[in-house]
Amino acid sequence: ATWNSLLVSTLGASLIMIFAIPASALIVRHPSKFTKFFEYTSYFGYLLPGIIVALSILYFCINYFSFLYQSILILILGYAVLFFPAALISTKDMILRISPNIEESAKLLGANTFHTITKITLPLMMPGIITGTALVFLITIKELPLTLILGPLDFHTLATTIWDRTNEAFFAQSAVYSLILITISILPLILLSKEMNPLNDE
Repeated sequence: ATWNSLLVSTLGASLIMIFAIPASALIVRHPSKFTKFFEYTSYFGYLLPGIIVALSILYFCINYFSFLYQSILILILGYAVLFFPAALISTKDMILRISPNIEESAKLLGANTFHTITKITLPLMMPGIITGTALVFLITIKELPLTLILGPLDFHTLATTIWDRTNEAFFAQSAVYSLILITISILPLILLSKEMNPLNDE
């Protein structure tokens, strides 16, 4: 259960951030009706209960993408729909703090787009990326309804195991799994509690 929790939470947080970084860059640096529409609609998943998102994804999966049914991939997709806004907000906030003049100055000095992004933009965004990844990891590892519905058969995470043991009145076992979950959550909580802003003067 511990390994499964770490696996899906790490994969989910990593993949969500991979999509959140370019999405936030497009929203901030290239605003348009499409990017505004995309931003607003991306928040819908976060506003809905996890069970509704899970049942909706399960319906489309069974009827149109049956090959994904009972796979970890569909579970990760559910996490992405549900928690993408959390990653988008943190990365968007960091891009808003980066002056476009910094990127323009780099290009005027001969840096191409790739070097500007990798050497300037991404390092300045790193606090937001770390914070967003920690936040998504934290809320993913404790997600219960979506994991119960979309997870493969006999796929147990810490959250689902705690739920099972509690329903069976095995409170002592449930307490052990809860302690493991709390212990794993300490590092993301530390990262989230630190104020990380590279644009502040030391």
